[in-house]
Amino acid sequence: MFVELRHLQHQYPGSTTRLPFPDTEIAQGARHVLLGKSGSGKSTLLHILAGLLRPTSGEVWVDGVELGKMSDSALDRFRGDRMGIVFQQHHLIGVLTIEQNLALAATMVGKKASKQRIMHLLEALDIAPQARKRPSELSEGQRQRASIARALMNEPSILLADEPTSALDDSRAAQFMSMLAEISDSEQTTLVVATHDARIVPFFDHVTRLEDPS
Repeated sequence: MFVELRHLQHQYPGSTTRLPFPDTEIAQGARHVLLGKSGSGKSTLLHILAGLLRPTSGEVWVDGVELGKMSDSALDRFRGDRMGIVFQQHHLIGVLTIEQNLALAATMVGKKASKQRIMHLLEALDIAPQARKRPSELSEGQRQRASIARALMNEPSILLADEPTSALDDSRAAQFMSMLAEISDSEQTTLVVATHDARIVPFFDHVTRLEDPS
């Protein structure tokens, strides 16, 4: 399996609630959704999978590597090289153009920023005309697409997204998920989405349902 989650639990400092997570296996190239209501720990689990949060107990394996045994610096390098992350907020740098935001994603992990790669992603996501614009000049939907392009810049093995359709109506949610599924397939990237939005379940191969621990 490309991703394996074993005996995972997490408890935040000062909290009496311990979040248990089911053992999960995700095949390479699969589309997998972590589905649960608010408080079920889906975003926590996504952050653990991304190596942004170390679990209280348990193991996370990605492509044969146990994240818990890596130093912080090694984990940062692994994440930058192998993972793409789309957060609820786009976190694009406002003083840079969209093209520059994507180039920065490459240079930050020691890679050469390929103009061809940048334009390929922007064209695939239908925002190539916005390449030289700053985030403030784009619509919210365009900024969301730009954040996906940035996450894919380094050709990651796995793309992680946190609640990408939470603010979208039915039509736009379906359009967005069609686009996300299509580009993850074309990039041969494993897709894992954490969401409460049951509308998007049909776009996934597998579902892990998280229960409210309270």
